[in-house]
Amino acid sequence: MEAAAFAGIETVLFLAPPTPARLRAFTRYRAIGVAGVARAQSPAWMEPPAARPCVAGVVHGRERPPQASQRRIPRKQA
Repeated sequence: MEAAAFAGIETVLFLAPPTPARLRAFTRYRAIGVAGVARAQSPAWMEPPAARPCVAGVVHGRERPPQASQRRIPRKQA
């Protein structure tokens, strides 16, 4: 939201999920967000990222070049 606002995109941040009627009052805004509590929590509060194995090679939408420290993990034999 902050990056969008600094880029000149009109934004609105709701403190609770908005009703459809409330959303209609903000149709001119191009970016709409709903505040959460995640940023106020400690790392221990969060679950381990379930998607980490899937996205380990992706950084901001681009593939990361292979690094020497990466190794292939063999599959278990059935």
